[in-house]
Amino acid sequence: MIKLFFSNAAVYFLSTILSRGISLLMMPLYTSVLSPAEYGILDYLSIIGSFVLVVVALEISQAAARFVSEYRADSQLRKYYFSSAFLFSIFCNLLFVICCLFFSDAIVVFFFDDLSFLDVFFVAVFGYSATSIFRLVSNHLRFTLKVQLEAVLNIIYSLVVVLLSYFLMYKAGMGVLGGVVSLLVGSFFGIVIGLFFVREDLCFCKKYIFEMISFSWPFVFSSLGVVLSGLIDRLFVKEMLGYEDLGIYGVAFRIASIASVLIFVFHKALSPLIYSNYKEIDFGENLNSIFRYFSAFFICVFIVLSVNSDFFVKILTNEQYNAASDVIPFLVLSFVFSGMYFFAPGMGIKKKTKLLALINILGVFFNTGLNFFMVPLYGAIGAAIATAVSSFFVFCILFLSSQKLFFIPYEWLRVLLCVFFVAVSVFLFYLHGDFSIVYKLIVMFVSISFIFVFGVFRVLDFKVGLKFFS
Repeated sequence: MIKLFFSNAAVYFLSTILSRGISLLMMPLYTSVLSPAEYGILDYLSIIGSFVLVVVALEISQAAARFVSEYRADSQLRKYYFSSAFLFSIFCNLLFVICCLFFSDAIVVFFFDDLSFLDVFFVAVFGYSATSIFRLVSNHLRFTLKVQLEAVLNIIYSLVVVLLSYFLMYKAGMGVLGGVVSLLVGSFFGIVIGLFFVREDLCFCKKYIFEMISFSWPFVFSSLGVVLSGLIDRLFVKEMLGYEDLGIYGVAFRIASIASVLIFVFHKALSPLIYSNYKEIDFGENLNSIFRYFSAFFICVFIVLSVNSDFFVKILTNEQYNAASDVIPFLVLSFVFSGMYFFAPGMGIKKKTKLLALINILGVFFNTGLNFFMVPLYGAIGAAIATAVSSFFVFCILFLSSQKLFFIPYEWLRVLLCVFFVAVSVFLFYLHGDFSIVYKLIVMFVSISFIFVFGVFRVLDFKVGLKFFS
């Protein structure tokens, strides 16, 4: 299992860096073409899209992932499950587009208070639906372990989006509308190419739709909880502080999402292996080892992004966005805690999806309360702190609940102590206020040393890593 994980992770790492890395490098273009307020509008559209992707198709992709992974060796069942999910997704997204077009004026006024956004809304609606279908096809490649094809598909998608964004936003001067059109066209290309890759698993089959919906519908509430927990901060910033502050916060969010992109690599490589290997005798031991590797790696990511946040803001944006650097450390913590849910697989394995939904909904209320209290007092930093605290709270409940259902012998105390001491070191760094290169190097060295002091990563792990890559 560990060897296959490293093999898949290597492929996903290269493809993710190539695809998502290009998007990050495009940030100087976005921040030079768009004002903070316009960037805030683009970020607001992505918030709306996050809700749409969860609700419209009733999270049928979650059921497809579950059943396709379980019956991967049975080509006929695999084809039936995926085709059922694909047809249902097409139907739901068509219905969504028709409803949005019919009630377009009312929806635009509700979300934007201004009908001048109508053209952006029309393109965004088609973009949301195209993205939903594209993700279903892309996920199918992942859960059938066709990692190379999925990597190629996502790189093509990202290149189309980035190149078209440059032409439409910079050359044609289309601003926010150009960015939305680019996402729509990228998703369309992704669907066409993706369907070619999965053509052997396509047929006209609706036999398993209701079985899959019965599994997936609780995930709608669960995923809404996850999405809301990750977006509540930006909604509060938008409503209480305005589009300009949302734009600055959005830049901090994008830079901190470097951590999210890297977590995505772990998630894509590990999730299919969990469902296909959880019955193995050494599953718990292997997952604990991967948990330690994950923790060590992302503690380092947190240290580097937090200590050098001012540097990342400077090279990727302009002086209008300097305030984003203070927000980044808290958002990185939030991404890491919220992204660790796949180390709590008990509810998925035991099919306790309603419990998972309940926990994530509880997290939404907790995060909402914290943001309601923190944003008026501390502004954007308050929103980031509230989100980080609530992400940690939700992960702890998920972890404890999962352990009761399906125990895994994690060395969690080592990791927790290490995270505490690293967080204190970074906090003292900001409190001291010395951002010189020498002081940054000292803080990074001391903080990273805690990983070895607490045994989160050991010298023996280097030998294990060399063995798997040799």
